[in-house]
Amino acid sequence: MVRKQLSPLKQILLGVSLLKEASRSVMDMVLSFGERLSSIVVAEILNASGVPSVAVDARNWLITDDQYGEARVFWEKSFELLEKEMKGWDGKVPIITGFIGSTIDGKTTTLGRNGSDYTATLVGRGLKAKEVVI
Repeated sequence: MVRKQLSPLKQILLGVSLLKEASRSVMDMVLSFGERLSSIVVAEILNASGVPSVAVDARNWLITDDQYGEARVFWEKSFELLEKEMKGWDGKVPIITGFIGSTIDGKTTTLGRNGSDYTATLVGRGLKAKEVVI
């Protein structure tokens, strides 16, 4: 499972090493891998411990502009997609990636400083939570 997730990273890093440069969009893609892998690993550990869980990649619902490294969230579209995403959780504990999103055309973005906290508050709002504790 982890090797499958790391295969694209290996290709991206090979390209960066050959070109000796990386754009902000490439950096956002590279930065996203740790978060994506962590959510999968944590969800699998919880499942193995008897806690039904699901890894959720925020890029599926958190839509942003293309200001790589400091992307701004398109709230309405993101909340619309989050509502659809939540239906697939089937009562399982969602382990959601933080600080990453995607542009409307699917390019990975990062939200910048405190992006994971921001993601948590967006999920809280989407769930209509009374409070979010970080």
